[in-house]
Parts: sequence; structure tokens; C-alpha cells
Amino acid sequence: MVHVPLPAQGLAWYEQAFSNAIRQRIEGQAFEYLQVGDVRIEVVNTDQKVASGPAGTVVYWKVENITQALAHLQSLGAKLYQCPSSSFSFYFFPTDITTNRASRRSI
Repeated sequence: MVHVPLPAQGLAWYEQAFSNAIRQRIEGQAFEYLQVGDVRIEVVNTDQKVASGPAGTVVYWKVENITQALAHLQSLGAKLYQCPSSSFSFYFFPTDITTNRASRRSI
């Protein structure tokens, strides 16, 4: 689960971030999520227990080409937080377009 202040916009952002994402709906409910291969990405509203932004969820993705992945995420508004290391991971912030707050994610 990824906690964001505006779930519909968060879901749309992750749908753009993953070109192979398939939007799914739980039957009989108004809840949508993204299916990316064997992984389900559920984008839900923040609450008093779980915040968005730097205190929120950290998501890790494995990518084939880190340079292309970084360029793609930055083209969607992500901000680089920590440069790639020898373990090929880096942090970025996909900026929330309505509140201008950022949610920390890792790739």
C-alpha cells in the first residue's frame, strides 16, 4: 500500500510510472488498484496512523536500466532525493501536484 493525500491522482501517477500496469477493480467495491506483473499496487488515502511524504511508504522496484528508469520517473515529476549507489538503488520524490508535497519512494 502506498499512502497519499489524493489516491486517484496517486493511482494515475503509478499507472504512468509502470507502462505494464493494469488497472483493476475489486468486484462489488469502488476500490481500484494496479496489477504490475505479480505485484498489486494499492494507493490509499493517508490517515492519522500513516502519513505521506518523507514519513510515508518506501517502495522498491528492480529495473533493467536505471538511467532510463530515472529519466522516466523524473519526466513524471519525481525529484531525485539520493543518488544511485553501488547497490543500484536511489530515492526520489514523486511530487504531489495539488499540495506540492512529496512522497519518498525508492527504486
